[in-house]
Amino acid sequence: MSEFDQYRPTEVSPPGETLEELLRERKLPQRRLAPLLGISAKHLNEIVKGKAQLTPQLALKLENVLGVPAGFWNNRERRYREDLARREESAALKDKLGWLKKVPFRRMAAMGWVEPASDKVEQLRLVLKFFGVADVGSLDQYLASQGTAFRHSPAFKSDQGALAAWLRQGELLGQAIRTAPFRKTVFETTLAQLRCLTGKPLSVFLSEMTARCADAGVALVVVPEIKGTRVFGATRWLAPDKALIQISLRYRYNDNFWFSFFHEAGHIMLHGKKDFFLETGATTGDKELEADRFAARTLIPAADFAAFRRRADLSPRAVSAFARLVGVAPGIIVGRLHHEKLVHYSHLNELRLRLEWPVESVSPAPKAISG
Repeated sequence: MSEFDQYRPTEVSPPGETLEELLRERKLPQRRLAPLLGISAKHLNEIVKGKAQLTPQLALKLENVLGVPAGFWNNRERRYREDLARREESAALKDKLGWLKKVPFRRMAAMGWVEPASDKVEQLRLVLKFFGVADVGSLDQYLASQGTAFRHSPAFKSDQGALAAWLRQGELLGQAIRTAPFRKTVFETTLAQLRCLTGKPLSVFLSEMTARCADAGVALVVVPEIKGTRVFGATRWLAPDKALIQISLRYRYNDNFWFSFFHEAGHIMLHGKKDFFLETGATTGDKELEADRFAARTLIPAADFAAFRRRADLSPRAVSAFARLVGVAPGIIVGRLHHEKLVHYSHLNELRLRLEWPVESVSPAPKAISG
C-alpha cells in the first residue's frame, strides 16, 4: 500500500490542492504537466483550484504520468464534491430553521429516536433522516399526508409534529421486526393464547407477545408517548402481508394496555388493509365501536361477564375469583367494571397492574438516527 492509498485528510480540500503540492515537491510546473496529460494549462489550473472536476479519465492519466494511483485521485475528488454538497445543503437548511418548531426535537432526542445535537442545522438534518425524506419540502408533504390520515379523528387535536414523530418511530420499529406473512386464522389463535399473559409484567410478556404476533404476520411495537401525542394506539398495514400495531402505554395500567391491544387487533381482524386507525380514547364511528366490542368479548366472554355483573358481590375477592375463572388478570375485570360504571373509578385499583417503562431487551429498536 502506497503513501497515497493511506492518505486521510483531516480537512476536505480539492484534489487539485494535493496535486499542486506534489508538483511543487517535484519541481514540475503546471505548464509542463498539462501537455503530458493532454489538456490545456488553463484546464489544469482550474482543476488545481477546484473549479473543474478531476475526472476518472484524468485520474488514470495522472497515475501514468505521476505514478500516483487513480483510486487516490478519484477518492479525493469524491470526498471533495460530497463536502461541497453538504455545505450547500447546510446553507439551504439555514434558511429553513424555523421549520424545527413543527417537531419536538428535544423530546425525540431524549427518547433516543434521534441523536442529540445542539446545532440547529444538524437538528434539522437529523429530522429529515428520521422521517426518511430528502428536504424540507418533502417533509411538509409527509406531514400533510399524515394529517389527512387522521383529520377526522380526535387525534387531530394532538400536536401534529409530535404525533407524526411517534407514528414514524413505530413505523421504523415495525419495519425492523421480521414477520411471517399475515394469516388471519393464525392471528385469531394467537389472540386467544395471549389472554393468559395479561397478569404478567411488561418485561415478562412483551418479548413473547411480540414473537407470537410476528409469527402471525403482525409487527407489535410499544412506543411510549411523548408530550402532545394524546394517543393510545394505532393500526396500519406496512405491506399487504404485514400489519403493524403500535401501543403507547398511555396511563400505564394493564387494563388500558390490553384493551388497546385487542382493540387494534380488532381492526386487523375486522377491517380493510387500506384503513388507518388512531386511538385517543374517544370512540367514534362504526369501525371503532366494532373494534371496542371485539376487544371486550375477546378479553371477557360476553355471557360470562353478563352473569358476573348480575351479582351483588363486586368485592376484590369476587373480582379475583371471576378473573381466574375466565383466565385473565383481575385488572382486566376492574377496567371493564370502571368503563361500564358498575363501580367507581376510585375503587378496586389495587387489582390493576401498573406497567413500568423502560424495559431492557424486550422491544426491538433501530439505533437513533445520527449524523
